[in-house]
Amino acid sequence: MRGLRRFAAALLGFAVPFGAGELWLQAVDPYHFGEKEDWSQYGAKIMDPATGRLRPGAVATYLGTTTRISSQGWRSPEFAVPKPPDVFRVLLLGGSVPFGWGVEQGDEFPRVVERLLNERRAAGAKRVEVINTGVPGWKLHDEGKLLLTEGFGWQPDLVLLLLVATDAPGHVTQQRSFFLDERLRRCRLLRAIENRYVFDSPGSGGESYDAYAHIPERGLDLVVQYLGLFAQHCETAGVRLVVVDTLNVPRVRERCAQLGLHRIEGYTAWTLRRSWEVAVTDAHPNAEGHRYYARLIVDGLSPALFRSKR
Repeated sequence: MRGLRRFAAALLGFAVPFGAGELWLQAVDPYHFGEKEDWSQYGAKIMDPATGRLRPGAVATYLGTTTRISSQGWRSPEFAVPKPPDVFRVLLLGGSVPFGWGVEQGDEFPRVVERLLNERRAAGAKRVEVINTGVPGWKLHDEGKLLLTEGFGWQPDLVLLLLVATDAPGHVTQQRSFFLDERLRRCRLLRAIENRYVFDSPGSGGESYDAYAHIPERGLDLVVQYLGLFAQHCETAGVRLVVVDTLNVPRVRERCAQLGLHRIEGYTAWTLRRSWEVAVTDAHPNAEGHRYYARLIVDGLSPALFRSKR
């Protein structure tokens, strides 16, 4: 009996500080676990893991912003096929950045580009329509497959291809290896202990770094190959290709010049990109960053590009 009382006392002595620590982490959240929990539930709602595509009709919130996916499966307004005769159609290819991860519906830069181009179009010119096919996690392979299997069938007049650091295969990111299962990770105190073990930090893990300073050469080899394939297929389809290049790499600039592609310089300094981060634990650009990219793209497009080949 005495042993049982000692055990109960020891258990209570452990449970009280553990519970107090958990309550404090839930209330104060100094390590921003709430952001990561929001990130996880958001991704599960918008993405279909079976197809690797967005869930048609999905509605989800992340960090207080709302995302709506169209019945066609894109974060973009519904579009007509065949293309209406009074429309100049821009097909934008990319991943989570043009998708608008972390920004309110309508603040994604493809929507801002569409609004700005329509504000600037000459009297009697066609209405500009931007189809945003950005999907979180997509790379050049996925974007090329979409273009060949579906995109050209939508009759675009111009294809806008966004290149970012993670488009380079073999790109090194901060990998996270956890030893707690998903149920145990709901306890924030256990997560803090886990992160201390994995990252030597109780927070979300890892030191901040500039991803654009770590682009591997082998990844760039494939990027320049993909540029050639995109250029070839767009030429065959009679569609202009414009590359928005954020990589700041001479090889990519030279490849675009060799292929005769219209290239928009999209690289921005790390300090500026960091000022746009949607959250402490999420480096995606916020609405201000999206407006910056939209203006950069619109200013970089030549009026001659809008003389449709179709």
